[in-house]
Amino acid sequence: MISYNPKDWFTFIFKIHKTETMQKLLPLLFGVGLYAGAWAYFENIYLAKNQIIDLFKNIGIIYSILGFTLSLFLVFRTNTAYDRW
Repeated sequence: MISYNPKDWFTFIFKIHKTETMQKLLPLLFGVGLYAGAWAYFENIYLAKNQIIDLFKNIGIIYSILGFTLSLFLVFRTNTAYDRW
């Protein structure tokens, strides 16, 4: 177990690259970023050029649905935590 001073949290922001979790997740984060970038390139170049889809037509609806599902998930997790307590 790592013992540290909880009042000295500011220095840990700059030491995040040394942690074991970040070292294991970094290749996965780059892979997901590369996949998302390739997919966005494909959509912008090939699909938008042929006018198959309108890229920004329903972007607000997607974020509102995502926010609603995340809020429901948090409510159910909070309720189960209170039930356990």
